[in-house]
Amino acid sequence: MRVIHSLLFLLLSLSVSVAVADDSIESVSRLANAGAVQLALDKLERLQPPKPDKERWPAWEALRLTLFARLNRHQELLARLEKIPADVSIDLARQARFLGAQAALATGKPALARVYLMGLLWNAGLPEETYRQARLLVIDSYLDERNQREGYLAMLRYQQDFQALPPERVAKYVGALAAGGMEKEAVAWLAYLDQNHPLRLQVQLKTGLLTADAASGQARAALKKTPTTMAAAGYWAVLGQVAAMKGDFTAAIEAQEQSLNLQPLEDKNAASRKDAL
Repeated sequence: MRVIHSLLFLLLSLSVSVAVADDSIESVSRLANAGAVQLALDKLERLQPPKPDKERWPAWEALRLTLFARLNRHQELLARLEKIPADVSIDLARQARFLGAQAALATGKPALARVYLMGLLWNAGLPEETYRQARLLVIDSYLDERNQREGYLAMLRYQQDFQALPPERVAKYVGALAAGGMEKEAVAWLAYLDQNHPLRLQVQLKTGLLTADAASGQARAALKKTPTTMAAAGYWAVLGQVAAMKGDFTAAIEAQEQSLNLQPLEDKNAASRKDAL
């Protein structure tokens, strides 16, 4: 019996020790890194020390903001930023501004995003990768509010400083410039797109770098290979552009319908909003 009591006492002691250890900020981070982001946030809510604890509170707050961002709780993140004291550590201030800019863009507030970004970019000693990402967000902010001219200038400044735009962003930027009637300016970045990328064909057709027949031929050949992909919507848009140039409005309408049917729901909603403006 004494042995059993001793074992129970030992197990209880170990459980208490583990519980204490699990109250650390590292335990919350481990939960989040394991994919249990909401559980991590729930645990953080219980454990974060109050603001008067200037030594520990900033690290917990930085983690809270990160978890909000990972959960796409953008409005809550922005509301939280309004309550952060002005005299917080530089690390927390940088993270708050960067995540605030991303949240502002995600909620359709590009001007607010630039407020956060300017505060971030004017900060000396900013890590190079954070600086580079912030510069890209500046471009995003202008293009999201359809200010293609300022977005284009920001793209040029970025390219001057970093040599090339990230490949994963080129299509978005070229598409935004083309949508704003700046196809000629977009030409400089076509080399970063695949030879038969639908945006490349659209811009080349609009600027006279490609004939209507050549663009139509490339688009139809590409459609045979990828008839139901996202890119297919772009190829149908090229065919619609060619049909409109030739005055074949029946074919143009058919191509537009095909293109819309292949777009994701969110893109269709965006197109509808654009047409309504």
